Parts: sequence; structure tokens; C-alpha cells
Amino acid sequence: MILGIILLVLILILIFRDIVVKLIKGKKLSFLRAKKIITKEYKIHDVTNKKLVIDVLDTDVKILFDKHINEINIKTMYLIEEFSYDVSYDRENISIERNDRENYKKLGNSGRILIKIPEKSIINDLNILITNGDVEIYDTNINNMVIKGDNGVVKIDSLNAKNINIFKSHGEVNLSHVNLNTLKLDIKDGNGDFVDVYGENINVKVVNGDFVFANVCEEDYKIDFLKVNTLNGKQKINVNANVLCE
Repeated sequence: MILGIILLVLILILIFRDIVVKLIKGKKLSFLRAKKIITKEYKIHDVTNKKLVIDVLDTDVKILFDKHINEINIKTMYLIEEFSYDVSYDRENISIERNDRENYKKLGNSGRILIKIPEKSIINDLNILITNGDVEIYDTNINNMVIKGDNGVVKIDSLNAKNINIFKSHGEVNLSHVNLNTLKLDIKDGNGDFVDVYGENINVKVVNGDFVFANVCEEDYKIDFLKVNTLNGKQKINVNANVLCE
């Protein structure tokens, strides 16, 4: 009898081994995740001064533009594994939201948002809201950017911007080769890592995490105002700036 029970348990573990491994590693399970992700391409023509809204559930999104468009609003759900975004001309406003809809079981969102925009393109406003996923932004020119997220990494490389606001919890924020006017960073339960970030006014607050800031490319460049506040964490700063540390 006991041998039969042990054999049954071993068979069940073998059948559900993937779930058991995730539980042992402490990973969240998503039983509704799509097995195969389909990429949809939206080729937009003659949409000058119009608003584009794309709402997807379980697909990647790739958008190719031929004309100017004022505003883009993209909403995605938790089934998306990867989100890709390509543009070819200047954009006025882009809003990307990955959040639970009404009437859906709240499982949280997962996946990755990757934004790469041609060098000559300029975005006026970029707003990103994401939970349980990473945000990566490369080689981009943005006037105003707001990122709000939980449980994931924010990585920004080679960016020119006027104003950046990042509100992050339970995750890392990595900025490198960024030029801007003002930056406000608020991290809770995560670390911040800046390399070659230059701006006039930089305000950083980190709770339950460490903050490292090092500028090595332009030693003569001075940040006018840098305020760093770390609580329950360490800070290491090597920049030419008027620094106020708390």
C-alpha cells in the first residue's frame, strides 16, 4: 500500500515536473500563458494627424509607419511574452500600458517591452505602465518620459531627453549614456545604477536598496544639482556635481 502511494506521488511529480521546479525556485505560475505567440504587423498609411489605438491580448505587436501620427496608445495583457515597437518618423505621444482588464482574473502581467527608435526620430511624450516585466529603451530622443512599474528591470542606454520620471518597486533601474535636463528616480526594494548620466537637476530616492553613480566619459562636465536619498542601503557616487546626500 505504502509502495503504491510512493509510486503514485513519483508519477504525479514526473507529470507536473515543470510546475514543481517553478515552485521550488519560487517563480510565479501563469496557467493562462499562450504557448505560441503570434506577431501582428500593422502597416499604417495616410494617418497624418490621426490617433492610433491598438488593443491586443496574446500577440506581439510590430508597427511600421509611413506617415506622421499624433498619438499612439497601445494596451497589452499578461499573455504577451515580448513586445516590440518600431517607428520611422517623429511621434508626438506614445502610451504603452500593460495592465489587467476588468472581468479578467488578476494574474499580473508578464513579458518584455523593448523600444528602439531610429536616431532621427523624436518622441514628445512617452508613458509606460507595466507590472511583472522589463522595459528596455535604446538609442532614443524623447522630450518627456514617465515609467511606472513593479517586479522588473528598467534599462535605458544612449538616450537624449528633457525630463525623465521613473517610479519603480521590486526591481533594478540601470541608466547609461543618458543626457537630460531633469531626472527624478524613486525606487523601493531595488537598486539603481547610473553610468555616464549627465543633467542639470537629478533627484534620486532609494528605499531598501543601493545606488551607484559614476561618470567617466566627461570629467569636466558638472551636474548643477544632485540630490541622493538612500534608506536602508548604500550609496557610491563618483561624479562632478553639487551633491546633497541624505
